[in-house]
Amino acid sequence: MMRLASVATLVVTVGLASHPSAQSVVGPAFEVVSIKPANPDAPGPSMPPVGGRFTASGASLRSLVQLAYELSDFRIDGGPEWQTSRRFDIQAKASEPLVGLEAMRPMLKALLAERFQLKVHTEVRNLPISALVVIRKDGQLAATITPSSADCATAAQDLARDTAKDPDTVGVRLQAGQGLPCAIMPMPSRTPGSMTMRANAASMADLARMLTPATGRIVEDRTGLSGRYDWEITFDRALRPRATPPSGSDQAAATTPSPDSPSLTTALQELGLKLEPTHGPVEILVIDSAALPTSD
Repeated sequence: MMRLASVATLVVTVGLASHPSAQSVVGPAFEVVSIKPANPDAPGPSMPPVGGRFTASGASLRSLVQLAYELSDFRIDGGPEWQTSRRFDIQAKASEPLVGLEAMRPMLKALLAERFQLKVHTEVRNLPISALVVIRKDGQLAATITPSSADCATAAQDLARDTAKDPDTVGVRLQAGQGLPCAIMPMPSRTPGSMTMRANAASMADLARMLTPATGRIVEDRTGLSGRYDWEITFDRALRPRATPPSGSDQAAATTPSPDSPSLTTALQELGLKLEPTHGPVEILVIDSAALPTSD
């Protein structure tokens, strides 16, 4: 499932606003941690949090930092040369059966600080971003996007109850092509090389957050719409731009589109929306230093 990064709106800053020194993270820690070098021939990283356990298979330091700080890769700068090439298998156990990754993030930060000697600081840089806006001047959306009156609080409670009875509830729903309430989810695509996203009672802010990792830059919701909507779009994976580097240079995509699926721009136009290029403050996490962990 696609990871969605949370977007924070920051005070406008010209140039760089940096902390003068690197900071390590101190916070709640896992009770038991095992770190071992991963098999280089193993498949890609797998990091499903289950109860009070965190498991990472074939994970790089860079991917762990993205997970711990809930950031897309383009919002991380610096770090050692081995941060993507060296991979690790991690088993960690919390003292309590925490539910979900969000509750484990402080512990994962503490793990990185202790075992990888990770030190980081943040900077606010003025970078290229995109504004999500309505195409029509009267603020009307296309007929393909439908207003929703779903009760998200009740839907979340119902989903939590069903998941408590059967932990495979979410996976079963997604595999069956069903959506989750008040969320945007990747769905099986009928066109090879394309990505399909479905929204069930999602806000424009939710869409902007989804578009951030899809476009490789921060997307701000400037539609002025506060409601929730149902919609579905399919777009060409190959058209996703390369991530804008934290240095601020603006790179365009250099890939060839598939003739069988629309571009992301066209898919948004079908909803009555578009992305406008602009600049704005973006918080960047800078990796000051890190060390290879000792194996258990």
